[in-house]
Amino acid sequence: MTADEWASERLIITADDFGLDRSSSEAIVESLVRGWVTHASLLVNLGHVDDAAALARAAQVNGRIGVHLNFSEGEPLTSGLRGCQIFCARGRFLPVEEFPRYKTLTAEQKALVASEMRAQIAAASTRGLAVSHLDSHNDVHIAPSIARIVAEIARELHIPRVRISRNCGLRQGVVRRVHHRAYNAWLSRRGLRRVHYYGSVDDMIWLGRRGALESESAVEIMTHPRKSPTGEIVDVPSMEPLVDRLKRLRPYLPVTT
Repeated sequence: MTADEWASERLIITADDFGLDRSSSEAIVESLVRGWVTHASLLVNLGHVDDAAALARAAQVNGRIGVHLNFSEGEPLTSGLRGCQIFCARGRFLPVEEFPRYKTLTAEQKALVASEMRAQIAAASTRGLAVSHLDSHNDVHIAPSIARIVAEIARELHIPRVRISRNCGLRQGVVRRVHHRAYNAWLSRRGLRRVHYYGSVDDMIWLGRRGALESESAVEIMTHPRKSPTGEIVDVPSMEPLVDRLKRLRPYLPVTT
């Protein structure tokens, strides 16, 4: 069972947290090679980017790697943002709960954010990875405070796709649904949206069971491949074998005729 057997032009299955650690990176590259996922999103600032990039190049999957912009864990790559107290304390990113999602940034703060984004993208491209897309750790790229900067950087660097907001599944309260719908429409107007729906495997099954996935739907599915103690590739946090989760999802996905 591989993603290539499905409607690949309308199906993106992304492995998030590439570069989190050596074990996760190995699981993600193996998932790419086996065709269980189509893309991966790279964390560049947690100390394992060199290992991850080398694995991607060796497996010849370096054209399917995007950048998982990180503003909520570890240290920024740029000294300017390390000293910016709205984002960092003692040179490290504040936890995601303290991320300034709805604050209006000053021109100086926006410039520091843009510089950090360029540095994180450059950390991937200078290691031989052609950046295919942008998304973010803990989905901070959709925050009103920085969303416009993400879109501007994507267009500046000719990155064709930015991940939309999650728009399916049970965790869609009224406020979240309104915000996500507005963001997705805004991203569409900037030519950076490539799918109709984005969510986890469980979110997509939920959507399929409601009969909302039509034959022409394009989707992105988020996964987090890891190796279990027995060496099996599982999808966290469920800890179920990734291939089994994808098999359950298959009947609901659009397929070619």
